[in-house]
Amino acid sequence: MSTPPRARPSARLHALQSALRSEGVDAALVGAGADLLYFTGLDLPLTRRLVLLTVPARGEPVLVLPHFEAAGADVAGVRLRRVADGEDAMASVLDILPVGPESVLAAAADLPAHVLLEIDRRARVGRWRDAEEFTGPIRLVKDSHEVAALAEAALLADTSIREALATGVAGHSEREIARRVGRRLRANGFDAASVTTLVAAAAHAADLRHRMSDEPIGAGLPVLVDLTARHRGYYADVTRTVHTGVPDGDVGAAFRCVQRVLDASLALIRPGTAASEVERGARETFAAEGLGSHVKHRIGHGIGLELHEGPHLDAGSDTILAEGMAFSLQPGIYVDGRFGIRTEAVVVVTRTGCRLLNEVAAEPWTVT
Repeated sequence: MSTPPRARPSARLHALQSALRSEGVDAALVGAGADLLYFTGLDLPLTRRLVLLTVPARGEPVLVLPHFEAAGADVAGVRLRRVADGEDAMASVLDILPVGPESVLAAAADLPAHVLLEIDRRARVGRWRDAEEFTGPIRLVKDSHEVAALAEAALLADTSIREALATGVAGHSEREIARRVGRRLRANGFDAASVTTLVAAAAHAADLRHRMSDEPIGAGLPVLVDLTARHRGYYADVTRTVHTGVPDGDVGAAFRCVQRVLDASLALIRPGTAASEVERGARETFAAEGLGSHVKHRIGHGIGLELHEGPHLDAGSDTILAEGMAFSLQPGIYVDGRFGIRTEAVVVVTRTGCRLLNEVAAEPWTVT
């Protein structure tokens, strides 16, 4: 499995410890998943065997893991505790944790429930908190390594779509084209298990729950191609709407409306803007075009080591955008019974505005 470079794990751990101390939390518990990858650079599988990073508010973090996972798991500033088969792994954890009736522990959402239940059964924990309160704000702002990884994934995804569609769309089924896109993603280095593709032609694209068809796609139709995949730890989330021929008036007008909403959203994105303001601006632009009733989802979501993470670009978000935040923008119009048009690309906030990481066509993309 490909993994990202281990960028500044000690600095990230120190930031987490500082956040824990500021809230009077004794330790954070992190299992196999995105948080572990972020804070240590280790991409370990989730299994029944215990993998647990304990990050105390003060002192040395300790990573408890199966002995056979220990090779190559050395992380600066983290002590390894290797657990052999048959050994009581939870006893190792309880030896480390600052537990007691007054203790406060923060648990990550990706920790299996049985781990938390076992800690509660065998130790006295005063209070639990959600570790995302502390890890989330740190992960919101991407460093230069992360921005580079997101850009690489986004551009490789663009390349994969172009390569997959080069052999034709009309006369081929949605399912066949989706398989073709998936093959190109895997050939271009994306993690095979992470690849998800959706192809929906004409009215099918207006149904967000559409299941792909084996029927050939006709000529003169809009075709929505959506993909998600992970490359070196970081996700690409890309949607393109192509046309098997010259789009008719309504479809072409809808595409250009989506493009104007994308441009208007990009113009709003800069440090100090509320995430909710980007959502509001997108909906106002759709409404001004007379297409507000055909919007079915929010304008975007954060992206990084997880496909969906903060910041959330929706009406209820209280996040203020800052340099280094990264998210997808996904303006879309869905006319039931006729067509769906969506363009999705990844954006990073810069010091003075934002930067689009994908290649996005200004005019409808015509394919054969």
